[in-house]
Amino acid sequence: MFTTYGVCQTLISDRGSEFTNKCTAELCKLLEVTQEFTPAFAHHCLGACERQHRTLAERLTTHVLKGKSWENELHSVTFSMNSSELTCKLNTIHEIVSNNAIASGLQMEEKENLKTNNLKLSIGDYVYLQREPTGVGIKFQPIFDGPYVVINIPSSHLIKLRDPTRKRKLSDPVHINRDENSAYPSTSTLRIV
Repeated sequence: MFTTYGVCQTLISDRGSEFTNKCTAELCKLLEVTQEFTPAFAHHCLGACERQHRTLAERLTTHVLKGKSWENELHSVTFSMNSSELTCKLNTIHEIVSNNAIASGLQMEEKENLKTNNLKLSIGDYVYLQREPTGVGIKFQPIFDGPYVVINIPSSHLIKLRDPTRKRKLSDPVHINRDENSAYPSTSTLRIV
C-alpha cells in the first residue's frame, strides 16, 4: 500500500487482523503514520471503501458463478472499476472545460461588443469607407474612400455598398468594424456623409 500510494499522515482502517497486527503497527511507527480504527460493526465510517468492496464482490461473483477462479479475475475486475472511475473523472473534467470555454467566449464577446460602433444606418445612406493607405507618403494619403451608398443591410454588422459613380464594384458585404487597428479605434470604419 505504501509503495503504491506513498506514505500518509493517518491510516484509518477497520479492525481487520491485517491492520491490528504488530507488523502493521511497527511499520506505521517506523514511517511516522498515525493509526486510527473505526468502531466494530460500523461500516458507514468507511463508506467509500466499503462501497468499493461491495462493487468488487458483485463483479467477482459473476466470474465465480461461471466456474472461474476469483484470483485470476481480480486484475481485470479492478481494472474495469478503475477505468469507470477514470471515465467519470474525465467526463467531469470535460464538463468543466466546456463550461470554461463557453464562459470565456461570452466574456470575449462582451469585451468586443464594448468596442463595437452603434452606427445606425439605413438603405440609401451615404458613407465613406476607411481604407489602408500603402506606399510612399502614407501619412498624406486619404484614409477614406467614397462616398458609397448603402444598398442592403444583411445583418447588424454587415452592409452592402455601391459606388454611385459606378467606377468601383463592391460585391462583398463590408463589416462596420472591419479594422480594429484603425486610426479611429473607438469609431467605425464607416463615416456617414
